[in-house]
Amino acid sequence: MGENMNFDYVPTTCPYCGCGCGLNLVVQDGKLAGVETWKRHPVSEGKLCPKGLACDEFVHSEERLTVPLIKKDGTFVESTWDEALALVAFSRLLQSTLPLIRDSISSATSYQSWRPTHSSCFN
Repeated sequence: MGENMNFDYVPTTCPYCGCGCGLNLVVQDGKLAGVETWKRHPVSEGKLCPKGLACDEFVHSEERLTVPLIKKDGTFVESTWDEALALVAFSRLLQSTLPLIRDSISSATSYQSWRPTHSSCFN
């Protein structure tokens, strides 16, 4: 008779749009084998669009990125996760603090511009 096939079903959310449709990833022998609808999911109610039904296909694709890429001298190069996350964190830090720094410098400059100079106090 046939081989004993053991499948595991991992409930998750479709990665494509913001609807939040539920689906089950079908796992066989520790590898993703397919997708099935999540029949009792409150959003998708057992239905999936074509993208959701095919969302397992990119996992084994040759074109799938498996390491982060960062741009150096105009070219994408492979990096470590630590390097990529540090770069993003630093960029976000600069984006959030530059307006504060600019406003502080602007305020200091404005404050200095209305104060009389030392010599004008004695004229």
